[in-house]
Amino acid sequence: SHFLTKSKELIYSTLIIIFSTILKIFSSFKILIKPNQLQNKSKQLVLLTGSIIISPISWFFNLKQKQRLLIFTSLIFLILFGLSIVYTNNRNKQLASSEYINSILTQIEQKENLIDSSLIYKNDEGAINLAKEVKILISQVSNEKEINPKLTLLKNNFAEQEKKIKKIISVNPKVLANIGGLVASAEPQDLTKTENSLYSSDNKNHSIYKIDLGTKIITTLSSGLEALDGLKGGGIDENLIYYKTNDKIFILNIKKDQGKSYLVKNLNTADIIDVSPYLGRLFVLNKSGDVLRLNFSNETFSGQRNWLNEKIDTNNLAQFYIDGAIYFLYNNGNITKFSRGTKQAFSLSGLEPALNNAKTITTSDNNIFIGSDNLKAIAVFDNKGVYQKMYQSDKFSNITSLQIDEKNKLGYVLADKIIYSFELK
Repeated sequence: SHFLTKSKELIYSTLIIIFSTILKIFSSFKILIKPNQLQNKSKQLVLLTGSIIISPISWFFNLKQKQRLLIFTSLIFLILFGLSIVYTNNRNKQLASSEYINSILTQIEQKENLIDSSLIYKNDEGAINLAKEVKILISQVSNEKEINPKLTLLKNNFAEQEKKIKKIISVNPKVLANIGGLVASAEPQDLTKTENSLYSSDNKNHSIYKIDLGTKIITTLSSGLEALDGLKGGGIDENLIYYKTNDKIFILNIKKDQGKSYLVKNLNTADIIDVSPYLGRLFVLNKSGDVLRLNFSNETFSGQRNWLNEKIDTNNLAQFYIDGAIYFLYNNGNITKFSRGTKQAFSLSGLEPALNNAKTITTSDNNIFIGSDNLKAIAVFDNKGVYQKMYQSDKFSNITSLQIDEKNKLGYVLADKIIYSFELK
């Protein structure tokens, strides 16, 4: 009885404090209710709330001790029973989830074994289709919170299988020349290979860098380039490397490492996008989408002749390249090919995901090599556009240009102002 009385006093005093606080809050916001009305409402609420809370307590303590003990025991039983149901449900869910995950992992393992078999028997199409199924299965269990060691193992195994399916060759390219380390402001933009050297032009600094492949020494050539803007190109024919500038054609003689500028008659050289020599003739691509063949005589380029029977879209064009056929590489990885001035039915196939952010193209030994930023790789296709393999490295980011040396089985890549070399396989 004494305990019950004290409890009532404590409850009522607590309720009075709570409703007094509410009253002050209403007053602070200037609620349009009279203070005496709020006080009356507050008292009524205290009495009502107190009775609701006190009545069950009073009833409970007025029971006999055995009755109170029975009620208390029943409450404990109900709580334990409820907890048991919750635990059982959670346990069943965990078991069901575990069985589901194990089932998916078993399917992944089986399909990975089938991929290995397909690769052994050179069933490329079968391996590709199985890989698509494995990707879907992995995605179904990859969102689980707990790390599953078996899933991690299967993922790692699949990553290696994907490299084999996509014919990815991971390479660790060697630094051949760090042009940016030599000239901090350097912006090398192309590569041209001769028998013993590489050349790279830098329009910003009016220079051409020569890299000796034996000694790796970098020499800066600037004679005759000081007043020329818009330097671009780098196509080689015999012992001459051709570059376009804003008002002339610049030719570098690699025997003497000296260059000279030549006028172009009846053609605004500022409209030239790129140049490429072939068999003693210079071909230029202009902004209008025409490829013009120029003649050279009396220290002057002239007699331009339109070499294509239709114009080229120059929007998003990465590079144009001539090896007998003429290739136009676009940033999205598409290629337009012409032969003897006529557009050919040609497209790249067999690579997933498809090339994107393509930067540069060259050909060698009936293969097409394309440098891609998004793949950080050099993708290789045959002359019909069918994917063959890929050389991949994290160092192949911001690719600018590439050259292939089939004789010595080496590739050269210009990326982030550094020239790398890697072995062809």
